[in-house]
Amino acid sequence: MMMRIIATCLFLTFSLLVAQGQREVPLTGNRLQESQYATELPVSGPAADALTKGFEKATCGQPEAADVIPVIAGLTNRRRLELDTVGLGSDGFYACVNCATLTTGTAFIPQQADGTPKDSLIFTANAAVTVATEAVLIQYCNTDGTTCGPATTLTFLVRRPGENNFPPAILIGQEETLNLTVTNDLPGALACSFFVNCPDKYEGREQLAYLTDYSQPVASFVYRSSRIAGLDSLCLVLCDTNGICDTTHYAFRINVPSFNPPVYDDFSYSGPAPARGLWLDREVYINNTLAIAPPSLGVATFDGLDYRGRPYGDGYGEADRLTSTYLDTDTGDWMLSFWLQRGGIADRPERQDSMIVQFRDDNDEWVSVASFAGVSSSTPLSFVDDFAFYAIPVTEAYRHSRFQFRFVNNNDRLGAFDNWHLDYVRLDNNPTQSPFFNDIAFTQQPDFLLKNYTSLPWRHFQPQLDNELNEYIVAGIYNHFSATQNVSPSTVQLLETNTGINPFGTPLTLFNGLEINVENGVPLNRSYSLMGDPTGFSDVWDAYVATMAGNNFAGIPELAFQLAYNFQNTSQDNLPFVARNDATERTTVFSNYFSYDDGTAETALETSPGKQVAIAYTAGVADSLQGVRLFFPHTNANITGQEFRLQVWIGELDDTPDYNISYQADYASNYYDTLQGFTSYPLVDAEGLRAPLAIPAGTFYVGWEQVTNCTFGRCVGVGYDRNRPQGKDFIYAENGSGWEAVAGVGAGALMLRPVMSGGELVLPTSVNDVVAGIDLTVFPNPGRDQIFLRTDAVLTEQATTTLFNSAGQLVLRQAFAPSINVGQLPAGMYWLQVVDANGNQSVRQRLIILK
Repeated sequence: MMMRIIATCLFLTFSLLVAQGQREVPLTGNRLQESQYATELPVSGPAADALTKGFEKATCGQPEAADVIPVIAGLTNRRRLELDTVGLGSDGFYACVNCATLTTGTAFIPQQADGTPKDSLIFTANAAVTVATEAVLIQYCNTDGTTCGPATTLTFLVRRPGENNFPPAILIGQEETLNLTVTNDLPGALACSFFVNCPDKYEGREQLAYLTDYSQPVASFVYRSSRIAGLDSLCLVLCDTNGICDTTHYAFRINVPSFNPPVYDDFSYSGPAPARGLWLDREVYINNTLAIAPPSLGVATFDGLDYRGRPYGDGYGEADRLTSTYLDTDTGDWMLSFWLQRGGIADRPERQDSMIVQFRDDNDEWVSVASFAGVSSSTPLSFVDDFAFYAIPVTEAYRHSRFQFRFVNNNDRLGAFDNWHLDYVRLDNNPTQSPFFNDIAFTQQPDFLLKNYTSLPWRHFQPQLDNELNEYIVAGIYNHFSATQNVSPSTVQLLETNTGINPFGTPLTLFNGLEINVENGVPLNRSYSLMGDPTGFSDVWDAYVATMAGNNFAGIPELAFQLAYNFQNTSQDNLPFVARNDATERTTVFSNYFSYDDGTAETALETSPGKQVAIAYTAGVADSLQGVRLFFPHTNANITGQEFRLQVWIGELDDTPDYNISYQADYASNYYDTLQGFTSYPLVDAEGLRAPLAIPAGTFYVGWEQVTNCTFGRCVGVGYDRNRPQGKDFIYAENGSGWEAVAGVGAGALMLRPVMSGGELVLPTSVNDVVAGIDLTVFPNPGRDQIFLRTDAVLTEQATTTLFNSAGQLVLRQAFAPSINVGQLPAGMYWLQVVDANGNQSVRQRLIILK
């Protein structure tokens, strides 16, 4: 395996394009956090941004009737009178025709000091009126009152004032959802409804409220609580056609019980959110990709993005928080310990940035007990910050039944910048502040099976197996004991999940001979040759190659090879997280596309107008290119609508690409990603018809040229995966002096995936109406065990149903049937699609699975 190469210098290039024409830029969005947030919403795309606003009109609070003068019951309105005085002289006066007979209020025209009427009307509404209109007739008369003009009507709308209603507080659990309907006592028809901010001291930031219907005003809404205990206030305003607005002040009391320590978390589980039960907020990003040499699988990353994967904004201040649950520390000698790293392979925090550790005292106040500064500007860019161990005692002031601790980072809150990585958090009895613990942990996933690619079509892999199949496996491991420990027995197994075939033949021993002894206190990366090596690792290469080169997997459209490591050590503490980090796995997929990336972007790569970028791929057999998928991550400028040329070269790079069509950049969705977050572009001709390009065996290149000017200096940025440094070896740039290897950027892989023939057709991401498509209904949605599919299309046995999880991984493929069993799948968001024998497809349906 090629180890990760750290290129921290890339962040110097954020302000200007480098002379070569390409640069890396930081991200202002997190696809996995965005995707998880999308699963919680009743709508997706731009409509979701209005969820906490509601059905609010520009004229909300104003009467719908035209030409009425609103007056609150019990209050006074003064109107200046301006009537036509032609033929009546300029020294006449205004007179009220019916002021003596009004029923909803009183009105009069005040007089001047000399007794002559003024040019204004004073109307005072009766306090007891709920809603009513009153027509007041006004005339202009000549000086002696012998001649008056026609009467003009001033219509006053008398309406009661808006009311503030305070229903009793509602008891609710953590992340519990309630459907509520506001009591509507408005006298008129409901015209609009919206939420307003209700000041309170509640610390939660992840609660969610939205109306049940956004096509019309409604008085019902959904509230989902956060994980944090306390009293959360929510105000919903209802306005009627008279402009009367009532505000209902809801109070939700979230109760969370206290637990007894100890507590542990090494974040060795699937993210992107931290574990419920241990933590009360979800703002940090749980991942395996951003840290360098952590003490265990998985870290919690703090940056400037909130739990929705969006920048906090509003300048420098508090960003991510990771708050513990409530703990009873009344008895015991407790110590908080953790490991911390600045930067990793991501942007590192500067000196003005900080990580704060806080304890909650028995007065319910947060107290800062430790602070860590970012990296000094004088620190060399080549410096790599190792994980450091810290321990903080829980002193007498913090020993009570509702103790909490939390980590808070402060930065500019602009995006995925100023990263801190937290790992191996413990609150236990550790009076010596020792970093040692009875645990041995894997620290990274296995690598992909391939040397350069992360995926390619099987038919292209087999002819170039000798160049692509990786002959080494690497295991990262950390011994937390106070002395050397052994890891035995241990296994490594490779399994193709569709067929059950193990290309290694049988499970192998991962750590052999003296390799079972693991030195303590240092991160280790051990590499073993599949051809056998002095450590005693088995020589399985010939059998492995024979299986992969044979016909065992013929006719299977998508293969998934899962490489899994496992070990045992009976001296370890019997705790769930200790057992969890004793196993790790990685799946290499062979589908219908080429990729060098692992599906996650740490930065984006841009090229300036008129400059070109291309990536080299090798076709093992003659094939056709049907489309390209690009990952456009969010940066600090919206690149939607910017024009770029999608280009393909066959054989060699030159001035005349074999395919050259302009497209507009577009995010897979507006903050709510579709499958894998990639935007799809089918190859088309000048008329917009599908035009797959024949690709002979050998090298071909796919890339783009920036056509239009950039937005605020930001051009079309394609996701850049810094965990795959070998990908840079295949990136080329043309900046006016011929094609050369890309320069001026760190090592990484571009997230641009050529899609070959076979598999599902490449459809434009922004188009929902598929030509000759399949009309599909999925129900119930959300569902739990059995999901039903309804369509009017006539489907044969060759039609297939596919289901992908939110990370874009294929989790189910089967022949079409009226129902599918999803009971074995974990809760979350999935994408379901049906494809018939002719390639016609349904629009991807978002499916929510509950447990």
